[in-house]
Amino acid sequence: MSATENHFEMPAMDVRKIVRLLGDVIALNGDHHTKKAFLMNGLCELIDADAWIWGVGQHDPQQVPFYIAFDRGNIDDARFARLMEAVNHPEMAEFTRPFSEELAATGCHLTRLRQQVNAS
Repeated sequence: MSATENHFEMPAMDVRKIVRLLGDVIALNGDHHTKKAFLMNGLCELIDADAWIWGVGQHDPQQVPFYIAFDRGNIDDARFARLMEAVNHPEMAEFTRPFSEELAATGCHLTRLRQQVNAS
């Protein structure tokens, strides 16, 4: 996929797969959690990701992020415990500052690949 400012191009086959996945989510019987997990697992398949995390939290650029909810897929308890340790580390405020500032400035959902986070 190529991106220029606010313009994205995506192959038609990828668009069809996404539309199919969204249709399957809509048709799925189940509660919000069931549908979210189905959607996220389907997105993982589409982008060849091995796991996902859905977090809801408060981000203040001057403080460590405070999360009130996490949902996850394909992450075992030991790996998730290590993630929670990292998220609550005192130096996390400095690490997350650029993301928190962007979130505050744009008011939009942020998604980052591991390579983008490591490059920050």
